[in-house]
Amino acid sequence: MATELNAPITAVTVFRDGARVVRTGVLELTAGLRPVVVRDLPASADPASVRVAVRGRDAALLEVEVNREYGADPVRAEVVRLRSEAESCRDAVQALQDEDAAEQARLGFARHLSEAAATALARAVGSGRAGRDELAQMADHLAASTASALERRRDIAVRKRVAERELQAAEQRLADAERRADPAEFTEVTAAIEATADTRAEIEVAYHVSGASWQPLYDLGLNAELLTVSYLAQVIQRTGEDWPAVPLVLSTTRRGQHSELPELQPWYVSRRSPVGRRPRRGRRFGAPRGGRSASQGAAGRSADRRAR
Repeated sequence: MATELNAPITAVTVFRDGARVVRTGVLELTAGLRPVVVRDLPASADPASVRVAVRGRDAALLEVEVNREYGADPVRAEVVRLRSEAESCRDAVQALQDEDAAEQARLGFARHLSEAAATALARAVGSGRAGRDELAQMADHLAASTASALERRRDIAVRKRVAERELQAAEQRLADAERRADPAEFTEVTAAIEATADTRAEIEVAYHVSGASWQPLYDLGLNAELLTVSYLAQVIQRTGEDWPAVPLVLSTTRRGQHSELPELQPWYVSRRSPVGRRPRRGRRFGAPRGGRSASQGAAGRSADRRAR
């Protein structure tokens, strides 16, 4: 079973195009082989740059494995909660809209009833079947009913404005959470450590991350004839992990693009083989056998011409 190591950040070196982060933890080891896991390293960590060192008596590092893992994102749980909250706010706004529509229908019915009742009562009063008291009572009843419906609509409008503001705030919180919600991706380092006896070992894990840089800042001041120059630095990091108050080194060099060990070509050493001497080729100065030299042949041809 793997043992999880708590290794906080102990040192950071910032380059112009990245950073080197060092984590250190102490672990009590028992005799035998034990895998040690360092979890929750940022996803931006370069797997080829991971280096593990074990310092302690009777302990040896055998193997290092770097894996990319995925886990539960707490932001996603927050997104689910905020989405449910936004849906509840939408339901509340819809319920108030339905309630307001019912009051509008009630007012419409009262308006239609008042128009029909006014015509009927006017005829009844004209024919003497009803008096003016009945007409006044009907008018008061219709007025009270209308005023009550309008008051309820005003109350609904106030509650609807509050619900709409709550809905807008809930949707904004949901949108912000969805922008922050990324796959819970992280880097996991597993080191196989063998101890020949019970011991206490210090384990150091170093890796390179992108998303970090720094730039120099200068502050010039002039007081009379005295010029003061202050040298500062601005560090920017978006590595996905927090850097605590640890020693911070700023480097003007650029970290290596290739962190893997080079592949060495084999060099075979053996005894030197003796090299034989090539025989020298001599030059021939005499005439070839059975013939004359070039000068003799020319002289003979000249003599033949004179004889002719």
